[in-house]
Amino acid sequence: PRDARLLHLILSSLGIHSYQERVPLQLLDFAYRYTSAILSDSLRLSAEGYNSTAPPNRRGGAQNNDPGDGSNITVSALRQAIASRLDSSFVTALPKEWMLEQAQERNRVMLPKVEKGFGMQLPPERYVLTGTPWGLRDE
Repeated sequence: PRDARLLHLILSSLGIHSYQERVPLQLLDFAYRYTSAILSDSLRLSAEGYNSTAPPNRRGGAQNNDPGDGSNITVSALRQAIASRLDSSFVTALPKEWMLEQAQERNRVMLPKVEKGFGMQLPPERYVLTGTPWGLRDE
C-alpha cells in the first residue's frame, strides 16, 4: 500500500533502517484506530453541543448557523476530543526537576543507625543450610 511505503520512507529518513516487516503495518493500524476514535469522539461532541465557542449575538444568544444534527465537526470539538484522548491514553513522564526535588527532600532525613539486635535473628551458622560447612557428617 501507498501508506506503508510512506511509513518506510519516514522511518528511513529518521535513520531507522532495521525493523521487522510488520512494524509499518502496526503503525498504520495505530494511526487508523487513533484517528477514527478522535473523529468519532469529536462528531459526538459536536452533535451534543459541547462546542459553544460561537460569539454571542445582540440578543444574548450564540450565533450558530449549524443545524445541530452533528454532521459537521467543529475545530473546538476536535480539540476537545484530542485533549480527552491525551489525558486518558498517553501517560507523560513526571518532570525531571520535580523528581530531583523529591529525591533531595527524601534524602535530607538520614536513616536511623542499625542496632545490634535489629532485624531477624538467625540461628548459629552450623544450623543454617546456607552456612559454609554444611554437611551431615558432623551431626
